[in-house]
Amino acid sequence: MTVFGALRRRRFLVGAWPWRAGAYLVSTVPVGAVAAVPFGVLGLPWLVLAVRVSRLEFAGVGDLVLLVVGGVLIGGVGPLVAWPVAEVERVRLRLIDDRPLRGSARGRGIRAFYTDPATWRALAYALVLLTAGPVVYGAVVSVLVLLAAWVVAPVVVGDGPIAVGFDTVGSPAEAAPYAIAAVLALPVVPYLLAVVAGAHAAVARVLLQPPGEVRLRAELVEVSRSRARLADAFEAERRRIERDLHDGAQQRLVSLTLQLGLARTLLAEVPPATEPPASSAAPASAAAPASAAAPASAAAPAPASTPASASAAAESDPTATAIATAESAAAVAVAHRQAKELMTEFRELIRGIRPQLLTDLGLPEALRELADRNPVPTRVHTDLPGRPSAQAETTAYFVVAEALTNVAKHSAAGQATVHTGRDRDTLVVEVLDDGCGGADAANGTGLTGLADRVAAVGGRVLLSSPPGGPTRLRAEMPWGPA
Repeated sequence: MTVFGALRRRRFLVGAWPWRAGAYLVSTVPVGAVAAVPFGVLGLPWLVLAVRVSRLEFAGVGDLVLLVVGGVLIGGVGPLVAWPVAEVERVRLRLIDDRPLRGSARGRGIRAFYTDPATWRALAYALVLLTAGPVVYGAVVSVLVLLAAWVVAPVVVGDGPIAVGFDTVGSPAEAAPYAIAAVLALPVVPYLLAVVAGAHAAVARVLLQPPGEVRLRAELVEVSRSRARLADAFEAERRRIERDLHDGAQQRLVSLTLQLGLARTLLAEVPPATEPPASSAAPASAAAPASAAAPASAAAPAPASTPASASAAAESDPTATAIATAESAAAVAVAHRQAKELMTEFRELIRGIRPQLLTDLGLPEALRELADRNPVPTRVHTDLPGRPSAQAETTAYFVVAEALTNVAKHSAAGQATVHTGRDRDTLVVEVLDDGCGGADAANGTGLTGLADRVAAVGGRVLLSSPPGGPTRLRAEMPWGPA
């Protein structure tokens, strides 16, 4: 975090950053004052030359000698004075910039010292501090003094007219508008101090940071941005797949299941076939002897029946109808069961891509639903002031899902607890269990994949799982977009 990053926070005024910026600016004064003494001595030839030029006094060779001597002193001895100034600045930068700034190597020889680009960068910073610093800081002090004068003007104006900037007031009534304006401008002062401190720190970082580190940091920033773009693209693709499956294939599968259920119900309502009445069977048995007495030629086989006649015979046979109905009902029942199983698997697939509950109601409700489905009793505690980014929500959800799966499979735990909260600009998720412990991220592909997934959005995973338990898994990721 830097002071410029803190400026974008709504609670900037009530935080520590205004005080840190003020401390940075105040500490600049003694550093500059101490550095001004040796540099003033080294730059004395240039100072004399500047005075002569301002008076339009030119001495030819003498002025050239002053220019060369001043350059030799600044270039030869100046780096030795600038080096401690740069080291002190690297320490002071931590007040308003949490990013570390690597210092130059110590214990080097004279030749290595004077050929190191960091040496001349330190000299450049010292010269900028001693030349531009008084101008910028003088302007800031002038603004603060002017505001203070406006605030006290109604009180001290009774002793006589006083100057308030470009104007003069002679009574409390005339000074009151200035006092009101100064009071209204007071909340802006911390922002002004933070901007000046941030600009100073930015110049110091540019000049004191080694060139290779600048290039490496720029490459790392680009890698982080490309990783964030990839994560955004993956998240958008997951949302699209989930939406297509939910609105397309799943709806058709639900319709198929309903149709099969309706067909099964209708088949179950078909009345069973009844046996033919006894009166119709009697003539057939009585006619049997006559048939036996018929000529042999009449007993010749009849022509093969056509498919239509066979179908008609089957339809006219109540027993065949009952058998066909039972087989159809059984087939529909099997198809209905398979369709329901497929729909369950389909919903699990969609939930694995991005749960609909997470999209609709947010992370707390989605985590509670996970806890309800977990075979190990699980409690969920959430303290989220709003909803994080979609990336953070999805990542946190799958972190908890993977962790609870591991708890159920490997920990032999009696209970588990899920905590979620926000720490500044970080979403924090913790999963604790009272199991046997001994989890090792190096030997678990699930934990390794989980850590990679969190790292893809700019976060990290911390694991504590001593033998015998308990196990604590903590995931931290940016609250907003990575």
